[in-house]
Amino acid sequence: LVRPKKIPVVNRLYKTMSHPQLVRLTPKEEQIFEVLTGTIKRYQLGGTIVRVAGGWVRDKLLGRESHDIDLALNNCTGKNFAE
Repeated sequence: LVRPKKIPVVNRLYKTMSHPQLVRLTPKEEQIFEVLTGTIKRYQLGGTIVRVAGGWVRDKLLGRESHDIDLALNNCTGKNFAE
């Protein structure tokens, strides 16, 4: 069994929910997440929760690069969120 190594804290805003381990974000990923959180704040979508899922999460926990971020929204479709 290979356990993922601990990844240093780079951005305290993006810690995983079920695991105390933090992930390292690239500048591009930070920008993407800032746009998402900024959109929620700007349009007062306080009830909207954006979750990151899929292989990106696995890769980040293993300290690997990933270029595919899967997002899930709790109360609307991605199309509605984008509009």
